[in-house]
Amino acid sequence: MTDRVYNGFKQVCPNNRGIIEKWWKMRKINIAGYGGIIYEGSVYFTFAEKL
Repeated sequence: MTDRVYNGFKQVCPNNRGIIEKWWKMRKINIAGYGGIIYEGSVYFTFAEKL
């Protein structure tokens, strides 16, 4: 996710488990037309736990 989306999510949901446990990590990646920071993480963890 982009830095803008991550920061918005963090602002709205500061107590989210993914934020608290630092599941999202900055990643250096080249994306055509985008020069900002990208965050990566495992978004399926909580869902998979409930299966």
